[in-house]
Amino acid sequence: MKHFIATHTFKSPEKQQQYFEFMKAVSSEQVFERMTNENAKLIQSWSKELTGKFFGEQQNMIMFGHWEAKSENDIKELLGNLNDYFETFATEVDIFFTRLSK
Repeated sequence: MKHFIATHTFKSPEKQQQYFEFMKAVSSEQVFERMTNENAKLIQSWSKELTGKFFGEQQNMIMFGHWEAKSENDIKELLGNLNDYFETFATEVDIFFTRLSK
């Protein structure tokens, strides 16, 4: 499988709020279980909390994800109904470095 960095941009502040409300009921373990199949797997995800502070028309409207997948389309297929909340653009990366804490 290939490595991808994905930008997930919320379609609106309302969609973003709905997404985070839904995610309050889901544990990290459940997210990683659901975001894994034979064609794609979420490795890491980053997002900012909703703060109520708006910058122009957007409020922290982007999340990022590190994925292993066969293709960008496989990531989007695995996201399924979550595609209703945000647009995903994934870029394949050939080389990455990581530091793991022990």
